[in-house]
Amino acid sequence: MVGSLNNTALAGIQNGLQKLQGNANQIAHAGMASSGTTAGADAQSLVAAVVDLTANVQQVSASIKVLKVSDELIGTLLDIKA
Repeated sequence: MVGSLNNTALAGIQNGLQKLQGNANQIAHAGMASSGTTAGADAQSLVAAVVDLTANVQQVSASIKVLKVSDELIGTLLDIKA
């Protein structure tokens, strides 16, 4: 049970960090307009990237909290067993 909880938390952290990297890349390249895009489309893309970035920060934060709770659970189980 605890092992799968740890694996789930670590997968959530890794997934969130990968998405954060993608969001950062989108934000960094938002000002570089391609030939077919307009300023409004760039602004909309930037806003979407920032919103996604915020959601992914919350995902990583929640996964870290799950990992901390799992660690506390292991500690409690060891204390009970001892």
